Amino acid sequence: MTSLPKSPFLYPILDTEFSADPLLDARKIIRAGARMLQLRAKKLRKRDIYDLATALASLCNENQVCFLVNDWVDIALVTGASGVHLGQEDFPVDEARTLLGEKILGLSTHNIAQFQVANRLPIDYIAVGPVYETNTKWSSNRALGISGISPLIQGKSKPVVA
Repeated sequence: MTSLPKSPFLYPILDTEFSADPLLDARKIIRAGARMLQLRAKKLRKRDIYDLATALASLCNENQVCFLVNDWVDIALVTGASGVHLGQEDFPVDEARTLLGEKILGLSTHNIAQFQVANRLPIDYIAVGPVYETNTKWSSNRALGISGISPLIQGKSKPVVA
């Protein structure tokens, strides 16, 4: 699947640090009705990320679920993933768009300046956050809360996820 689900949609992030069996968890996520899934694997070797992404891309494609790889444009390209999600310090967006063509490209933002720049970039959606404090992902960015996100999305020109 190479398009975003119709809004609103649940956008689970399958983080290998919190999953003993990512394929089993992905099956459960899909059975629960998610139409989009992101693989985050910050501590795996690149080859292991490739192997897991290949299996997840196949599973997601069979179930018409949009599958994104966090950080790795090259892995997204060769595994059959729907696209990639990038952070502020990951691969450059313009170059990623050139390589990805029509595949989905999302970008994380953490404040109004980043959001405004993202709104003008060749991406398909903007992620904003963190919304709340969390122990599942380290971040130097302060939680924005609902009241901090609301003003950001007023002038949006792209879909936004939080």
